[in-house]
Amino acid sequence: MADLSGVIIIALFIIIFAWIFAAVICLWLASVLGFRGDGRGGWVVGIVTLGPVLLIGVLYFLGWWNSPVKLSQWDVVGKYEIDRSFYAGEQAEWQHETYEMEITDDELILRDARTETVWRYPIEWSWRGRWRFENTELRHHLVRNGPTLYRRKFTHYYVFKSPHYGNVFFSQKALLP
Repeated sequence: MADLSGVIIIALFIIIFAWIFAAVICLWLASVLGFRGDGRGGWVVGIVTLGPVLLIGVLYFLGWWNSPVKLSQWDVVGKYEIDRSFYAGEQAEWQHETYEMEITDDELILRDARTETVWRYPIEWSWRGRWRFENTELRHHLVRNGPTLYRRKFTHYYVFKSPHYGNVFFSQKALLP
């Protein structure tokens, strides 16, 4: 019961803080728009009416922003390149210039620019844009282990664990037509 009372106190604190924040924003918005108090409680009416509307709008936006991204197969299909923003340096530059990955409807294609070699691996789709290799045959060390998909609000990226390079990050650079 003690744990629940702590949660209730924190929730009440957050609600009160959000209400005060909404009231301050309403007051600021009223002053920016040129509304002045006439001494008869105009501010109170503004806070009481606009405060809940603004609070509900902010909570709705925060709920949308924090909701998990749902990917489909068509969001995932495309060309991927090594993302240098995770690890900068000569090794990342070399990997970026050397390797490129493409995910199509039925296969993963890995290209090596040094040797101009192309590896093709059949994949099968499961739910929400996730896929896996169809068979367990030997694969290139970059994609030997299945990928881990990380989703952000407006993008996603794959991480492959390579025995030679460690974690290799692939970000989507173009959707396929």
